[in-house]
Amino acid sequence: MFNSSLIKYSIALFLLLALCNASIAQEYLMDNTTNPVIKEKLHNTPYLKSKVSPHITTLPFIDDFAELAIFPNPAKWVDKHAYVNDDYCIDQPTIGVATLDAINQYGDLHPFPDTASLMPGDTLTSQLIDLAEFVPADSVYLSFFVQGGGLGNTPEEQDKIILQFRSAEDTDTLWRNVWEKPGEQMDRFESVIIPVLEEKFFHDSMQFRFINYFSMEYAGMNCDHWHIDYVMMDKNRSVNDSLIDEVAYIKNVNKLINTFSSVPWSHFKNYYAQIVDQIVYSFRNYSENVMNITPYLRWENLYTQEVNDIGNIANNYEANTTFELRKPINNSLFTIDDSDSARFEVQNRFYISENDYAPNNQTKRIIDFYNYYAYDDGSAEGMYGVSNKYGMVAVKFEVYRADSLKAIRIYFNKSQGGENRYFNIMVWDAGGSGPGEVLYTQTRNLPSYADSINDFVTIELDDAVAIDKTFYIGWQKITNQRLNMGFDKNYVAYQKNYYNSNGQWRLSEYNGSLMIRPVLGEMFAFKDSFIVPETETPNESEFRLYPNPVPQGQVLHIVSSEQHFTIDVFNQVGQLEMRMENTDQINLSDLPTGLYIVRIGASGNYSTYKIIKQ
Repeated sequence: MFNSSLIKYSIALFLLLALCNASIAQEYLMDNTTNPVIKEKLHNTPYLKSKVSPHITTLPFIDDFAELAIFPNPAKWVDKHAYVNDDYCIDQPTIGVATLDAINQYGDLHPFPDTASLMPGDTLTSQLIDLAEFVPADSVYLSFFVQGGGLGNTPEEQDKIILQFRSAEDTDTLWRNVWEKPGEQMDRFESVIIPVLEEKFFHDSMQFRFINYFSMEYAGMNCDHWHIDYVMMDKNRSVNDSLIDEVAYIKNVNKLINTFSSVPWSHFKNYYAQIVDQIVYSFRNYSENVMNITPYLRWENLYTQEVNDIGNIANNYEANTTFELRKPINNSLFTIDDSDSARFEVQNRFYISENDYAPNNQTKRIIDFYNYYAYDDGSAEGMYGVSNKYGMVAVKFEVYRADSLKAIRIYFNKSQGGENRYFNIMVWDAGGSGPGEVLYTQTRNLPSYADSINDFVTIELDDAVAIDKTFYIGWQKITNQRLNMGFDKNYVAYQKNYYNSNGQWRLSEYNGSLMIRPVLGEMFAFKDSFIVPETETPNESEFRLYPNPVPQGQVLHIVSSEQHFTIDVFNQVGQLEMRMENTDQINLSDLPTGLYIVRIGASGNYSTYKIIKQ
């Protein structure tokens, strides 16, 4: 006979261990292993891999990185290590910063010998500046703003960022440290102003450079972010100078379409009164004078090239004041047409009556109206997952009408190692406090990775799933290996992200958007390949077209096992633009920007694809 006390003890021990395991197996948010934005930029514009040619520039030297060009402006900087962005910082002085971290100019981690070492990471080096005609009495100062961490990884106390000046001797060994700052989390930018005092810095090829020193706390993860903004060197300054003397946008254009960053065009056309929210202009008058400013919004339909300016909130704006103007939108904002999709570039702009530094007088973003809903902006600042086997992740969508769910798009971050990371795709209806009944499951999928921004993998469902106005989509791990999903820290999907690590759904504790998108209604072609579950056999005669949209200067590729086929390209009104046979690529450079229909015929059958030419 079993000892009853022993049985009770064993049960208690089992429950305790189960509770401990449940408490350990939780959600996580980590830093990226690569920078896909940089990789895509290099892929689309290979000439950027070449070195920048040094040249002489003169005072004043000003750069606030407002053009968000990914790489530093070669007219002002000689290296490409820093990442020019508006994603990783908090409350920047002007739109755009240069971020120094542990990722190099190719989008990969800097080599590191071990996680305990302190290593130099990125550099940001100015072009040659002619100071030969100046002397210390001319009061030449260099000023800038700096922030550690922000929305990125916090530099530890042993980490640092330094500023160096190059002396008159023409050798790299004579860079002199003039300022440094140890690592710390900073939620605000700190202003710094440094005088150029020593004679050896006044020569015809003076330079300055920033260098960050990082220590990799976790192997294989980006870390120790520093953000630099509004760098200015000029004469006749003092330590008490105002570092900025102008008007500038401090935030990008708001999302405009309420909680989402993208909605299906078919939904927008019928429900724009509920979708379009308001225009927000966020700017600051840094000057000591009242300024007459006219903020306005400009949008351009990138398919039709239609342009429209609206807003025009002309006024006198007080000195040294931050403004956040909100203009309600009482109509669709955009011109409605019969197309099945649309793409707009929207800009916040200024009219200013005074001379002003122009680059930060406008901001812009792209808004897609395709066939999916999205919370994220397409840029992953982190990677998210649940740590235990069979853990689940779900995102809540409250859409504007019931529809049919055809596919799910997910951005996966590449994990270290090459293990198979199988997962199940899941769809749920609305529950009381989280996902409810399972509506659909597709088993044993494998993630697909790509080295570019917005490169989501599309998982087509076996059958369309009828969804109501509230539903959840997500996935379940079926291995112990980590499955990392893109996490956008800039767009916050408030109370939309859920995880289940031990049989109970919980709201995520992390603020941001999980990069997963439901595809509703009609299926269009996407630039990435479709995932085929392991249990299915792909159709060998199926054509695959990529990239879609087709960027300016690139060709449309066609992949198929068919040897003989015809290709017809039609415009939106059905006119034949091109006809060819048996080719694996189409050059669209002579066609205007817009939407096209590609019809491919093989063995008596025809397939049609909708292609966007940028």
